Amino acid sequence: MLNDSFVGLGDSTPLAPGFRTRIERAIDKERTARATCALGKQRPTKRGLAASARLLAKIRATLASKRAGTIGVRDDLLREVDALRATVKALRAAVRCPDDAGMPGS
Repeated sequence: MLNDSFVGLGDSTPLAPGFRTRIERAIDKERTARATCALGKQRPTKRGLAASARLLAKIRATLASKRAGTIGVRDDLLREVDALRATVKALRAAVRCPDDAGMPGS
C-alpha cells in the first residue's frame, strides 16, 4: 500500500514527515467518504473523495519537485500516487450512494 511506501522512507529525507501526514489525511478523507456514502449522502461523499484527490495531487507535486530529487524510490512513488489519484477521481465520478458504500478497499 502507498502508506507503507511512505512509512518506509523513515526520516531519510526532510520531506518524509509531510508525505506521511498528507497520505494519512488522504486515507482519512477516503474513509470518511465511505462512511458518509453508507448513510446515503452522495454530495458529502463526493466532496470527501475530491479532498482526497487534492491531497494526492499535493503529494505528487512535492514528489515531482527538485527538493524530492534525492529520494531513491521517487519514480515508483510517483507512479503509485498517479494511479491512486486516477482511481479516486474515477470513483468520485461514478459513485452512487448508498449502493456503493462497500467501495473497493473496505
